[in-house]
Amino acid sequence: MSNTIIRGSERIYGFLLKLYPPRFRREFGEEMAYVFSESLQAACTERGERGIVGLWGRTLLDAGKSLVRQHIEDQKEGKTMKSGNTNGILQNSVARAALATAAILLIPLAAMLLTDDFNWGLFDFVVTGALLFAAGLTYQLFTKRSGNTIYRAAVAIAIATAAFLFFANLAVGIIGSEDELANVMYLGVIAVAILGTVLARFQPRGMARAMFATALAQAATIAIALVFGMQHYPGSSVIEIFAVNGFFLMGWVVAGLLFRWAGESGVKVEAEAMV
Repeated sequence: MSNTIIRGSERIYGFLLKLYPPRFRREFGEEMAYVFSESLQAACTERGERGIVGLWGRTLLDAGKSLVRQHIEDQKEGKTMKSGNTNGILQNSVARAALATAAILLIPLAAMLLTDDFNWGLFDFVVTGALLFAAGLTYQLFTKRSGNTIYRAAVAIAIATAAFLFFANLAVGIIGSEDELANVMYLGVIAVAILGTVLARFQPRGMARAMFATALAQAATIAIALVFGMQHYPGSSVIEIFAVNGFFLMGWVVAGLLFRWAGESGVKVEAEAMV
């Protein structure tokens, strides 16, 4: 088991190295890969699988700092376009989103190593990782042209609500099991949020209206579920339908209120920077 984790860790670290600027990889990449491999062997020998988890925690913290620093230095030296260019910003955003995703995925990985009650397969890690990466990258691209704390908080809540709704629907289902066709309507709720965001062109007042419209769509799922008797599906009840949908509805409403607050504060977002 430890050898499998070591080999997998080395492959993941190899991918992590690809996030560094090309010039930095050519100069230090081979040495960094060697040091990490030796550290893996030492950590496994001293503390087993827990040692590997600890090493990954330290590695990700260090990489998070050095990745941003190296890209900034690379831009200053003219290896990338100037800092205001979308490609340079996107490159840094991808790196940060990837690091955040890897850090979060260490939690279920550690749970698998420490207990037999938690058992994820490769598909679970891939789907969860893709969802987390998409959410993190979306947040980076949304907020890179706005330093307003309220706007950033609204974006974070909106993205978290959408991501959690999608994940919960895919993993266990909101109504009944995940195989129930009724759960397709929650993809419609997310579609309302996406369409509203596009129409709002990321401006806070328009985003507020989009979030409130999404909240109405979420509320409509409760009415649809009750009218068509979905509370009688196995694993569902009236209380569960109200509680679960109410949780997501509250997320949309809070995001909408924060966007409206940001709009009243005069926040403007450069829409062209989002695309």
